[in-house]
Amino acid sequence: MFSKPAVSVLLICFLCEVPIFVSHAPLNHEQGKVFQQQQQDQETTLSTSDFMKVKLDITREIVGGLAMADFTKIAQGAEELKKLSLESGWNVLTTPDYLQLSAEFRGSTDRLRQAAASKNIDGTTLAYFEVTLNCVRCHKYIRDK
Repeated sequence: MFSKPAVSVLLICFLCEVPIFVSHAPLNHEQGKVFQQQQQDQETTLSTSDFMKVKLDITREIVGGLAMADFTKIAQGAEELKKLSLESGWNVLTTPDYLQLSAEFRGSTDRLRQAAASKNIDGTTLAYFEVTLNCVRCHKYIRDK
């Protein structure tokens, strides 16, 4: 079934605990994008400053969505902010208060996404204000530490 060199490589990988990825089917387009993003995430660690610039870019997109009543753009931005808050670069502190502030931020992004889904511009604007307020609270907490 396997040639002797292939068996040797597999045995060495096993003994050295090297992960081996085997796929019996090609990746579809979406799986390929996810795999590529995971590879990029592992290869690229953003500085805190760059990480915050990404966050600001997303919030600018949300503000643009609010100005144009583009609820899809708003919902996508809310989802991107939530995903960003789950990245390791987000966790600059591990105190209980910081973890609580992060959880509150994620909750506000969920409410923003839900408000965008309801296509209520006033509710969406208020939800965005809540997201912003949570950002400011967290930044104040970090500065005070």
